[in-house]
Amino acid sequence: MDPVIVAYLRERLREEIRVPALGPCWICTLANDKDGYCRFRRQGKSLMVHRAVWELVNGPIPDGKCVCHSCDSPPCCNPDHLWLGSHTDNMRDMQAKGRAADWVAVRACLDRVLRQRGVRGGAAKLTDARVREIRALSAEGVCNADLAARYGVRKNTISTIIHRKSWAWVD
Repeated sequence: MDPVIVAYLRERLREEIRVPALGPCWICTLANDKDGYCRFRRQGKSLMVHRAVWELVNGPIPDGKCVCHSCDSPPCCNPDHLWLGSHTDNMRDMQAKGRAADWVAVRACLDRVLRQRGVRGGAAKLTDARVREIRALSAEGVCNADLAARYGVRKNTISTIIHRKSWAWVD
């Protein structure tokens, strides 16, 4: 792995991984994809955190191999919970643990919740009025970091609001 990326990952992951006092999983707090895996962008590439952690600890991932979770928690990036296997190995592991049917039900539930936008989604930290305030303050020159701290969200959340990638329906 490129030494620049390794240094970046170490610093970035130090800020984004929460190691709870109880429980063995190290939960990444970065944005999750549709399957629950944490991702980040570096030099224009989207990288999965658990794969990046594997490479930091163990070296390159061989072609055709997946980085699988023994704990079955997609946002977990505890190196002790990660193992290499083929896609087939991963699917067999999922079936052996009885997760196949359960994940389908969980995805259906998440999809219903995620289709509800804004405050109706239940997980929103902002309201339509606050989104308007954020856009107005940004237009006045307040930086994203200050807005993020003020409203208790991440800088990338502020950026997506300003560029109307999220909360686009709010005028």
